[in-house]
Amino acid sequence: MCSKNGILVGMAGGLEGRWRPLAERLAARRRAARADPRPEPRSGVDVPQHCWVVDCPEAPGRWPGLLLEWAREPRGWRGHVAVGVVRDDEVAVLDLWVAARHLTPVRER
Repeated sequence: MCSKNGILVGMAGGLEGRWRPLAERLAARRRAARADPRPEPRSGVDVPQHCWVVDCPEAPGRWPGLLLEWAREPRGWRGHVAVGVVRDDEVAVLDLWVAARHLTPVRER
């Protein structure tokens, strides 16, 4: 940073004229989030939540999972899930990004 008469006037690295205050950046993020909201959670609660992971390429079949977060990608929504799978009598936990069509909510009985 440079100072002129004790006032900060710029940033090193060529950021002169492109710097925006934190409040402005946060307001822009909020506007973007409102313009592109995440899907409503199917169970009425936010993530993390229990789900079923059904026939995803990495783990064919139906497996219990924990939905950790959503992300919007050009092809649609994907869920970040931790999935418990059993193979050869051993349990493994997979950390996957799965297309939303492979996720279903766990229904309470």
